[in-house]
Amino acid sequence: MIQSHLESLPAHTMQCFQLPQVTLDQLNRTHRQFFWKNSASDKGLPSVAWDKICLPKTKGGLGIRKAEAINQAFQDKLA
Repeated sequence: MIQSHLESLPAHTMQCFQLPQVTLDQLNRTHRQFFWKNSASDKGLPSVAWDKICLPKTKGGLGIRKAEAINQAFQDKLA
């Protein structure tokens, strides 16, 4: 759900512009909250580090990409 929906929302903007770090941090925070929260009032308890979740599936992660990596890939594609 995170990859198919949350990563696709800012994709068009990321293809055109290098987003500021504050915006990328907010996108990452939204992804983490979506993954860990059980309800709107519950903060959720992370049982695995976010960096491990963002590893490729072949290395034991879930393959979720960080916003910085997505934005950089789109910018490299334009070059």
